[in-house]
Amino acid sequence: MMRGRSRGGRAETPVSTLLVLVAILTVLAPIAEATMSPPGPRAAPIALLSTRGVRADPFDTSGVGITSGPSGLFFDYVVTIVMENKGICEILTTCGGAAPYLTSLANDSGLATHFTQCSVPSLSNYLCLTAASSFGCTANSHPRSDACTWAAWNATNIVSRLVDAGLTWKAYLEAMPTNCDSSNAGRYAVKHNPFVYYGDIAGNATRCARVVPAGPSDQTFLNDLDSVANASNYMWLTPDLCNDMHDCNVTTGDAFMSGLVPQILNSTVFRTQRAALLITYDEDGGKGSPNLYTVWSGPMARRGYRSAVAYDHFSVL
Repeated sequence: MMRGRSRGGRAETPVSTLLVLVAILTVLAPIAEATMSPPGPRAAPIALLSTRGVRADPFDTSGVGITSGPSGLFFDYVVTIVMENKGICEILTTCGGAAPYLTSLANDSGLATHFTQCSVPSLSNYLCLTAASSFGCTANSHPRSDACTWAAWNATNIVSRLVDAGLTWKAYLEAMPTNCDSSNAGRYAVKHNPFVYYGDIAGNATRCARVVPAGPSDQTFLNDLDSVANASNYMWLTPDLCNDMHDCNVTTGDAFMSGLVPQILNSTVFRTQRAALLITYDEDGGKGSPNLYTVWSGPMARRGYRSAVAYDHFSVL
């Protein structure tokens, strides 16, 4: 339910002690009913975003970069970053992983330890995260190239719901040559850009202008986060094929995140506004490791909290 103040097209939405992606995104909930019933456990919302009930025994928090921001039961901003093809224990050093920074971030944030993919391969999970359906995609097809991508093209998605609710959005893609690009180029993979699979975005010049290159060292993205006037309620970042761990190893991706995430958490929006950061993975890369590293961080997140409830990509919508 949307309520409260609106500023420059933004609205505040109540945050319960449980998570529904972030409350500003509850406007998307009807999509799942309109497309298909998600498989597996669509559990109640994850208890990872809350300003109450913080664990008494927080994990080690050194070097993470989280700063305190405004508290309360409302928030306005969410940033989503999707990484690639790793199971949770390829990341967490506590169970054999090789990502010390992401481990420390999880220790100081809200971590879902039993969060799974909605389908395979990559594309289907990006569609699940933005339209609550895989549309039956079983390959990483280009937009409008087969039955499933045509179904996605004509579908309701997160952007249409946000726009209808008077909320703002913007997607940033590393290595993408031009706005709304639907062709692979270097370290840019169109399968990791769900926004160009939807006709009401890719076929709309105004909306296409909000699917942009992230800029050198993500500077376009970070500059927007450093200005409340320029930041959007919903911001999405797709790292390139090396930074997201798809083509490069965990150590490389962890080093990238150790440089990026503190800049996000120390941005003007995260220091002065009610904001949340979601980091998740699309799938495990076919390794048979069911659980994916999924963390909520920032001033609105529960710190040092772990949830062992079963969730998947549908659970964040």
